[in-house]
Amino acid sequence: MIRHASLNDARKFVLRWSDNAESVEHIGDRGNSVFSFKNAQGNLQILRFTDPDFRSFDELLGELAFVNHLHATDVPVAKALPTDDGQLAFLADCESGDLICSSIAYAQGLEIQEDSRHWNKDFFKEWGRNLGLIHQASMQFEPSSGFRRWSWEEEILIARAEQLIPVEDRASLEEFHEVMDLCRHLPKSPSEFGLIHADHAPQNFRYDPEMGRITAFDFGNCCYHWFISDVAIALSTVRRKPNREEIREGILDGYSTVRSLPSSYEELIDPFIRLRVVYVYLSRLHFWSVNRTPAQAKEIEVLRDRVHSKTGWEIFGNGG
Repeated sequence: MIRHASLNDARKFVLRWSDNAESVEHIGDRGNSVFSFKNAQGNLQILRFTDPDFRSFDELLGELAFVNHLHATDVPVAKALPTDDGQLAFLADCESGDLICSSIAYAQGLEIQEDSRHWNKDFFKEWGRNLGLIHQASMQFEPSSGFRRWSWEEEILIARAEQLIPVEDRASLEEFHEVMDLCRHLPKSPSEFGLIHADHAPQNFRYDPEMGRITAFDFGNCCYHWFISDVAIALSTVRRKPNREEIREGILDGYSTVRSLPSSYEELIDPFIRLRVVYVYLSRLHFWSVNRTPAQAKEIEVLRDRVHSKTGWEIFGNGG
């Protein structure tokens, strides 16, 4: 179970960036506890608290270094912002125990969902283009010693899969091992394997319709993985949309304006979507390991059925 920060914690430690503690507002809790606040210039900024048992201090510094590398190479991302004394992160003595505190810029723009008038081809292409820019810049990233992010199979949820999946859920465990075997033997050339965002979807970026530009944030899951997996993760979030083929075409077209897709991308998308479905199931089992609400239990049941369906881009029945 992940530990989170309280509003009192946020108001205490925001003083490392701003003296406006009363401006702090809680946004949400999951992998991180996330708050907003106003900085000295009166602009919104994001404050995050991370459980070091979930993401270590060095892993978090690796994330922030990658984000700032992207920003320095003109990729539109929300950069990490240091404290007044120059620290990108520090260990904070919170009510729930020691948590890692950090801050990133507030991404300007709109969160676009399918009921928006901006949910259109231009938006889909920019979605793919932004993802391509991240991957292109990732190829030139050299991490500092000790601040390296993990490889995909080392991620805590993947590494603990056999403990997280209920013993009676044999079908999910079999699917986990099957997709792991499908993926782990793929070649890892520098043009196809590197640091990825790992959750590049509308809840994790903002869109400026006037500029036609997306600004990405929340790189908390970034890891070394195949770039096409990042594309598959994006596609996995829209495979139930009625205009899913239009979205897919737009994302792939936009991505291709920046860098080429691998020649075998059509064959690779399905196994990586299946891996993503398993990963999301594992994440809910981890986050909601105790005291589940009825709604959380129901979501876990739905996710389990999706794992059992073994489907990629195609959807079969309610479990797809």
